[in-house]
Amino acid sequence: MKPVVGLALMIFMLGSACAKPAPSSRAGAAMPDDWRKRTAKMLETKDCAGAIAYLNTVRTREPLWYELASQAHIACWKQRSSSADGTAAVEILNQGLTQYPRSANLLLSRGYRHQELGLREAALDDYKAAELLARENLARDTPEQQAVDRAVLQSATQASTQLRDPGVTAAIEEQDLLTLLSSGKCEAAISHLKTVDPRLRTDVWYDSVFTANSFCLNERANQAYRQAAESALEEGLRRFPSSFKLLADCGAWNQAAGRTGDSAIAARAFEQ
Repeated sequence: MKPVVGLALMIFMLGSACAKPAPSSRAGAAMPDDWRKRTAKMLETKDCAGAIAYLNTVRTREPLWYELASQAHIACWKQRSSSADGTAAVEILNQGLTQYPRSANLLLSRGYRHQELGLREAALDDYKAAELLARENLARDTPEQQAVDRAVLQSATQASTQLRDPGVTAAIEEQDLLTLLSSGKCEAAISHLKTVDPRLRTDVWYDSVFTANSFCLNERANQAYRQAAESALEEGLRRFPSSFKLLADCGAWNQAAGRTGDSAIAARAFEQ
């Protein structure tokens, strides 16, 4: 599961596609859902800054507003590597939860944001809290709201299970990295990787840092990226000397540099 589109937004868009529009009281009158549709369109076209500016003009502050505002800020964080946007993506959901403390969906969304920011434990806490609150809500919900909370319960359980599985987590992170690199955002990929808790940095993480810096070196021809790529390999091999990924990286790196014999990088790693 890739935490990109909020559950509330998906439910709203599905409902919009199936519902028959109400007749307008006068020609040209704005429909009540216009701001939701307009913001969703901006996010689809990756206009995160425009979405943020537009949402700030919307007076409605229902749960979906907080979800969309959070999505806009996390999108800008990915595009611009702005720590302010990363902080705002979570803080807006905190504000939403203050206004709507029974919203399990906002808790689920905050878990997604924490996961995207590399804050694994905080994400797990949010997923657990969303599960508990959704179960509590189901006992008092209206039939319409029950459908939402059942969906939240299912999504939170799935997200929590996947995040506890190292294999699934690594696959999600690797796919995110490839998406950034394929769109020419190697620096954003490096910034994203740096947010991962040092205690959770596996050989896959070091391989990803090496790959991202290699991409930046090819695109920018800045030798600082070469040094960063080699440092990632050295530190990774010190921590995971039997890692097939890192040993393969090391061999390919040396071959590209025209080195023969023992790996210079591996030798430095094992000497320290």
